[in-house]
Amino acid sequence: MSGFTSGVQRYAAIVEYNGACFHGWQKQKHHNEPTIQAALEAAISKVANHPVEIACAGRTDAGVHATRQVIHFDSHAVRTEYSWLGLRCSGYRPLTLSFMPVSKRARGVIVT
Repeated sequence: MSGFTSGVQRYAAIVEYNGACFHGWQKQKHHNEPTIQAALEAAISKVANHPVEIACAGRTDAGVHATRQVIHFDSHAVRTEYSWLGLRCSGYRPLTLSFMPVSKRARGVIVT
């Protein structure tokens, strides 16, 4: 399959957001209210072309904003850092979410 590798790579990114339109950080199984985690995972999954789960250092309540929050995710998709950065200006994410540079990390490293 083109664009994929058998190995999994860990990526770190910095995100910022205005939480006014979100119901907190963590996605919820029992409701469809928009959350930061769900929006980020949807956007990253589109670029990766496979489902991606993210981890972060902390969570926020509904309506809370964040600057320079570190997240990480694992992907077997082969993308340049520039391609991942396309998340910054793509239509895949709400305008209230902003991505900073995405960079590779060692697989076992937890960056959050």
